[in-house]
Amino acid sequence: MSGWQPINTAPKDGTEVIIYSEYAGVCTAHYDIRDEMWVSSWCGMDVIRYIGCCDIEVEYVGVPLLWQHLPEEPNMEDLESLSEKE
Repeated sequence: MSGWQPINTAPKDGTEVIIYSEYAGVCTAHYDIRDEMWVSSWCGMDVIRYIGCCDIEVEYVGVPLLWQHLPEEPNMEDLESLSEKE
């Protein structure tokens, strides 16, 4: 299944997905089981954000409404053929 799906069907096992929330817009995120919330990350690294009195290593994304899988990574042949066209 592809395209936007209701957030209640999203994986909550740490899988990186694309989410949409009114607070953050469209971004990549994963569900943090420990803190029971969706957090944004960049290339698997949590973004550091100052919240209140202390630094925490997550970027709060609000309450997501929708999600979808990340696209597959391109294979090397595709990348090489694109660079040859330039």
